[in-house]
Amino acid sequence: MVVPAVVVVALVLAWRVFTRVERAGAAGAALALTGAVALAAWAPHWLKNLVWYGDPLYPTLHAWLPARPWSADAARLWAEVFLPTQLARPAPGAAGLRDAAAALATFAIVPNDYAGFHRSVPVFGFLFTALTLPAALLLGPERRLRLALAWCYVAIAAWYLTSHRDRYLQAIVPVMSAVTGAALVSLWRAPPAKRLRPLLIVLVGAQLVTSGDAYFLPTHALHRGASAGATMRLLGAGFQRNYAERFAVQTDLVALGASLPRGARVLLHESHDLLGTGARVSTDLPAEQAGIDYPSWGATARIARGLRELGFTHVAWRAGRIGGHLPVAADLLFLDLVRGLERSTTTAGAWRVAPLPAGEGADAGEEAWVDVHTCAGALHYPPGRYRVTDLSRSPLLRDAAPRTPRGPAGSGAPAGYLVIDRRCAAAVPTAGYARLGGRPERSAEPYELWRREGGSLP
Repeated sequence: MVVPAVVVVALVLAWRVFTRVERAGAAGAALALTGAVALAAWAPHWLKNLVWYGDPLYPTLHAWLPARPWSADAARLWAEVFLPTQLARPAPGAAGLRDAAAALATFAIVPNDYAGFHRSVPVFGFLFTALTLPAALLLGPERRLRLALAWCYVAIAAWYLTSHRDRYLQAIVPVMSAVTGAALVSLWRAPPAKRLRPLLIVLVGAQLVTSGDAYFLPTHALHRGASAGATMRLLGAGFQRNYAERFAVQTDLVALGASLPRGARVLLHESHDLLGTGARVSTDLPAEQAGIDYPSWGATARIARGLRELGFTHVAWRAGRIGGHLPVAADLLFLDLVRGLERSTTTAGAWRVAPLPAGEGADAGEEAWVDVHTCAGALHYPPGRYRVTDLSRSPLLRDAAPRTPRGPAGSGAPAGYLVIDRRCAAAVPTAGYARLGGRPERSAEPYELWRREGGSLP
């Protein structure tokens, strides 16, 4: 309740300043108070990040502030994966400013979103652009309209320069709608109304005709259909007496949450979906966090200890499913970790969950050896023997040079792990090894992963 109280007090103070301060100092005082209100309202985000991560905009300012946790791989994933896929920003410099200036006129008719959402069909609507500028030019006395319009265009420029996805304009749509409505009414009442009204009717009609089906486009990214259809099915479930089923959302994660003890903090392995457990959860997906890097730990005991130090009490994974988002070393080490937790593992929906061991555990000295049996001319890992941390190339990053093996596969004592490319090495003997899992066929590394039976490695 402290933060909302601060915001309310700041708003009251802002009102007092605006209504009582002398005109000469009103602009500076209003600007300072607006900044104070913004900082207070934003404090739950930036202050928490500053305290926990050393960067109020974590990890945006990692190049200038000592962000934590952070690593060279995290920096590459941020620059090469997260920014290009999650943020849409123009090119830096003059070219980007030119694009932003052009977007002030074209943002409503040129789609700015993922191609799969609504492809090349604009869905925002052009009335704001078509009505507001003529209104500002023709209606000189409407000072408030001009100020609101200027605010909207500054916000649109900021939107385009930071992350111009269409849906992010929702934050300013209420003001844009009010300005559009005010411009429409003002133009309708303007002195040359008889000449303007037919054009206004045509513009509004064209908007309705061209965008009236936007709500019904079958392109929703999650349920692969129209939002209207999903809404109608939900509302119609009561008539079908499906009272409980209509609220069954994220049922596997709900089941997982029901199996957890109070106060648990869970690592959801390779999961984008986090909502539904009723517990504190995090993912280990790269480019979505920077604290979990299995290859850097190098052994299962160190992984368990590292996850404990991060505050996790449990680990959850989906049996038989490897997403292919992590390095080969990460898959080997994580699957080996949960293999050792089989006795304490329970099943909840599609998930398997186990508490992390509380003790230190036996720590491996040297890293385990891995015999890699891949096809001739393998892109990343030629056949041979590697240390497990050698197999740390992220499949999300582009590393042109293949890794160099430390010797031929099968040399010396039996390796702790086997990595077998199922496309060309089906005859590799696996006696004495237990299968951990298989990476997906669609990945560039469709490998079968095996672990030597017996005690700890190496």
